[in-house]
Amino acid sequence: MSNHSKMWGDDLVVMPVPDFGQGPVIGGGSWHWGITQSCEQPEGAAAFIDYILQPAEVAEMSRATGMIPSTPAAAELTEHYRTGGDWRFFYDYSNAYARLRPATPAYPIISSTFESMARNIKDGSDVQDALDQAVDTIERNISDNKGYGFN
Repeated sequence: MSNHSKMWGDDLVVMPVPDFGQGPVIGGGSWHWGITQSCEQPEGAAAFIDYILQPAEVAEMSRATGMIPSTPAAAELTEHYRTGGDWRFFYDYSNAYARLRPATPAYPIISSTFESMARNIKDGSDVQDALDQAVDTIERNISDNKGYGFN
């Protein structure tokens, strides 16, 4: 949001997501932190995660990235997302309409494939062909990874 706000200033207009009959829905969630089973120092990794999930640290990540803070306490520590802040409507809208993305280890391939598909369509590719190719890419990745343990 910060880059858009800097570039367009008071001319920036943000439109709400349309309601196609089931209520407006936006994607929610971002990259997440975790600890692998092979972590050599899980206690240290857990302490780090506990630290970065404190409201002040979440607020700092929000300031650095412009992303919506994930907790009310962190939002209140930011200039833009706090109650009365100029971007507060994003925080409120996210709370009201965000649906978390499915938790899956395939998310990186799904995300990058979706980005490529959208770019290809924007650049003139046949929509159905681009969609079919994206589905094939994602399904091949899931199959190659034996369903990521969910078969």
